[in-house]
Amino acid sequence: EPLTVDAAVQVALLNNPGLRGGFDALVEAETRVVEARRLPNPGITLARLARGDEIEWERSLHLDLARLLAMPLRIDVESRLYERARRGLVLDVLRLAADTRRAWVEAVAAAQSARYQQDALVAAEAGADLARRMVETGNWSVLRQTREQRAYADAALDAARAAQRSKRTRERLVRLLGLDDDGMLRLPER
Repeated sequence: EPLTVDAAVQVALLNNPGLRGGFDALVEAETRVVEARRLPNPGITLARLARGDEIEWERSLHLDLARLLAMPLRIDVESRLYERARRGLVLDVLRLAADTRRAWVEAVAAAQSARYQQDALVAAEAGADLARRMVETGNWSVLRQTREQRAYADAALDAARAAQRSKRTRERLVRLLGLDDDGMLRLPER
């Protein structure tokens, strides 16, 4: 079935490698926030000293006081970095969605314009052929035939430009969708 604008946005969001990297960076930033909120693990040391027949056991418990004191600052910094990554990702998602919508509309419009220009070319070709026949029978002047041929040449040029624009906008949409081939892409006719 033809690709709708909403389906195009969904495909683009799912296939975009840049967004996948952005989500990975967001998960990494969130992991650093969670790590910053954890209390530092205490350390335990056991030592056995032996002098002759005497055995002495030494036990100690230590805590990283500098890390404990810097914990609120570290939480604040990591939270800000996470928020920055989240906002950047949201902007990237919105930008990609808007670009995809715009590219879809441009591709559909360009395809319709190319079809219209092709129809105009067929009509101009029929007019040029009619003019040739009318000149052969002596009903029209060569000047009038030249005008019809010029109209046909202009229509051919317009049709070629419209086909090129249609191809260019379709390729842009395919790139935004993250597809390898535009053979699977079917746009609405009207």
